[in-house]
Amino acid sequence: MSRSGGGLRFGRRLKAKLLGELPIWGLKAPARLSWGDGAVIECAEQDSDLVRGFAAAAAAMPSLDLQRRLWSGRLAEVVGERPVLGEVSAVDLDIFVRVLGFRDEAERAFKALPSRPALEAFARGVNAWIDSGRWRRDPAWAQLRSRPRLWGPSDCLLLATAPAQVDSCRLSVPQVAGWPVAWTVRLSGLWASLHGDLRAPGGLGGPLAFPGLDPLAWPTSLQVAPQGGVFDVVPLSVIEGGDNHRYTLDDRVRRLRARRKVVPVRGADSRHPWIRRSALGPLISDLLSGAEGPTAPAGPAFALRWTPGPALQPPPREPLPADHPWRLPSSAPPRPLRLVPMEGGA
Repeated sequence: MSRSGGGLRFGRRLKAKLLGELPIWGLKAPARLSWGDGAVIECAEQDSDLVRGFAAAAAAMPSLDLQRRLWSGRLAEVVGERPVLGEVSAVDLDIFVRVLGFRDEAERAFKALPSRPALEAFARGVNAWIDSGRWRRDPAWAQLRSRPRLWGPSDCLLLATAPAQVDSCRLSVPQVAGWPVAWTVRLSGLWASLHGDLRAPGGLGGPLAFPGLDPLAWPTSLQVAPQGGVFDVVPLSVIEGGDNHRYTLDDRVRRLRARRKVVPVRGADSRHPWIRRSALGPLISDLLSGAEGPTAPAGPAFALRWTPGPALQPPPREPLPADHPWRLPSSAPPRPLRLVPMEGGA
């Protein structure tokens, strides 16, 4: 019975390969992708977001993966300690991004969404492309010495919200008492890395460039209105004693939310920074002072506070045209690909 079933499944896979078909779990009706100067999608409306995810992965998966690493604080896993902009290294940037907490915020935002099917369908499409093994045809993965990780629904929110927040906010670093001038230079360099220089075409060079994906390629329900505002530095005092996770604010003793993060670094030892957050914001002084010892530092500290400004006008959102093209890598398949529902998966 099992042998007969196995032979039947093998026959179906062979037939699908000969016909240029790819079974996709969750697809409800056959869809078609064709390639020329870009990808042309033909699919039922109910499958639009799933097929978009598949096409987006085919078009720009190395870039999507690197952008996700950038905004998650996991870039050094693939680039090691190499500088990314001036004296700012990938490790510095990873710790800075984790201090800002973009990944945690995206996951909280996803859980709060009243409707999540579009993001979940898009993620299924990306993962269907990864599971198909087509990423092995792209030499970028060999150069990165990596492979694409499975995509989560909150990853779409992360890539849409983190750059929008950085681009719509400004950094204000006043010379408050006890703040070293050298920290201003370093913090400004970290901010510049996130604010566009690194994300410009060829910002990391070679396979580590961050080419953008057309916003129309994202799920239909994903429309982000950037929130303007200001990041500024506020002094506070961490009380010495115990675990050094208490501080004073408005003549009251409060407790910091503290975590010891592990930041993997390719070709070097992992880093173990303290990431502590006060009611005002994260302690940027922990990053700038190199707080990675067994015990978190006490004494004068500085929080990086975000003060929201007026919400900006959201970008216009139009339905994705049926013939909308995506630029594809040179290894894109030369003939049309027909996506079909996987048996039992519709």
